[in-house]
Amino acid sequence: MSAGLVRAAFRSFLAAEIAADRVSAPYLETINVTTESPSRPAEWCTLDFAGAEEEPITLPAGGIRGYRETGTVFAHAMTEANKGDARAVEIADEIRAAFRDTDLGDGIVVETTSPPNTGDGKPDGRVFRAIVEITYRFDFTA
Repeated sequence: MSAGLVRAAFRSFLAAEIAADRVSAPYLETINVTTESPSRPAEWCTLDFAGAEEEPITLPAGGIRGYRETGTVFAHAMTEANKGDARAVEIADEIRAAFRDTDLGDGIVVETTSPPNTGDGKPDGRVFRAIVEITYRFDFTA
């Protein structure tokens, strides 16, 4: 899982994009939370923090010894099942555009974003998802 600062930066940035109406679905936290709730919205997005790697580096500013974490965050755009893929892909494209070429501050930089992926195109229970893969690097000192 990504460092706590990385998780907070991604969540905060996505919240700001939703508040600014650049991402049109609300955020729903899914880490250690069940999403099978009757109060769950029909459309929503969430972030999944995959494994990350850390390696020692020399930071460019002043030749200071530090570390670089590289990892992947999966942004899920969720819609109701059996209603086609257009809306899920639209939300995923909004998320992709928001994160593309973004410096999240504190040494966290988005490196790549993928086109939305709907896997095998089948719903997952009552939801359908389109996923954007976001890679990042995080340079920091201990």
